Amino acid sequence: MKKGIIFMAVLLSLLPFGLTAQAGGDLPPIPLTTEKIRIAGDANDDGGVDVRDVTAAMRFLAGGWGVKIDERNADVNGDNTVDLRDATILRRYLAGWQNVTLQ
Repeated sequence: MKKGIIFMAVLLSLLPFGLTAQAGGDLPPIPLTTEKIRIAGDANDDGGVDVRDVTAAMRFLAGGWGVKIDERNADVNGDNTVDLRDATILRRYLAGWQNVTLQ
C-alpha cells in the first residue's frame, strides 16, 4: 500500500513537466485526446442511461420530432443500426431484467 502511494506521489510530481508543449527536459510530451467515450444506452448523450434515453430513441424512430440522438450509443445490441430492438433492450435493461446487457 505504501509503495503505491509513494509511486503515485512521484508520478504526480512529474506530471506538470510532461503536460507542457516544450517540457525543456528529456520527457516526451504526453498526447492528450479528446475522443468521446461511448456510453452504451445513452441515446440522448447526457452522460447517463435512464428512461429519457428510451424516450429519445422512440421519438427518433417515430420520425424525429427534432430529436437528435447519439446513434452509436443508442445501438445497444451491436448490429450497427438503431431500431425497436434497441429500444426494447434498453427498456428491459432499465427495468432490471436479468441477462440483459448493453453492448
